[in-house]
Amino acid sequence: MDAIVFVGLSLALLVAVTVLVHQMRLRRALQALLRRLLDTGGYTNMTRMSLGLLIALSTVLAIVSLGGCGKDERLAQFAREAADRQAAQNREMSRLNREVAQGTKRLVEADAQSRTELVALQQDLRADQTEVNRGRDRLEAERKEIAAQRNRDPVVANAIDGVGLIVACLVPLLFCWFLFRRVRAGSD
Repeated sequence: MDAIVFVGLSLALLVAVTVLVHQMRLRRALQALLRRLLDTGGYTNMTRMSLGLLIALSTVLAIVSLGGCGKDERLAQFAREAADRQAAQNREMSRLNREVAQGTKRLVEADAQSRTELVALQQDLRADQTEVNRGRDRLEAERKEIAAQRNRDPVVANAIDGVGLIVACLVPLLFCWFLFRRVRAGSD
């Protein structure tokens, strides 16, 4: 019986020493990590993630420091809750990343469609510009024709006036010549 009690007490002592050593190592590791985080430039340079990590580590350090051998269950419960919260945050971030990816995909598709529509509109605009240029060329040719006609019309009118004046002058002269010839033919 004494041997069983001795073995039981030895095992209990071994477990207690292991837990104490484990807590000391955990406490030292958390303290070292906390010191490193604090040495990276202070609060102003910390990101949200490192600030959250600092708060979580401080909380764990406080629980480990305050807790003893009998408080391991609370520490384990806290660690499980922290892991559960982290898993939930990871799932939420994954969902948000998928939504962002889908939104980005829709944005790229909308951009491609708008570019296609823009190209079609530019082609329509070029076709309209070509038609306007043809119409302008036709108007320019018609304007030149009208300008040339305006230059020809006075020349033709002046020529007709000149021919009419010559005819008007020649008719009395021809009449006189005709009369003179008759008078001469009648006197011979």
